[in-house]
Amino acid sequence: MTEKTSINIVREISDFIKENKKSLLLTLGKVSEIKQIDQGGNGLVYGGIQNKSEVAIKFWLRIVRQVN
Repeated sequence: MTEKTSINIVREISDFIKENKKSLLLTLGKVSEIKQIDQGGNGLVYGGIQNKSEVAIKFWLRIVRQVN
């Protein structure tokens, strides 16, 4: 069994955003110009622009156990 650490999850989120040209397509629409605002023990907070308005997106972190 392997365990993803919060450091690995943070890196995966950051890499995903970079690979997608600092934008995300969400159910409510596209968020662009994404940049990290804050990071705490429970998650990451990113800010961006959606429909000409500033928005914040929180990614909750949790440890994921995978069975190999």
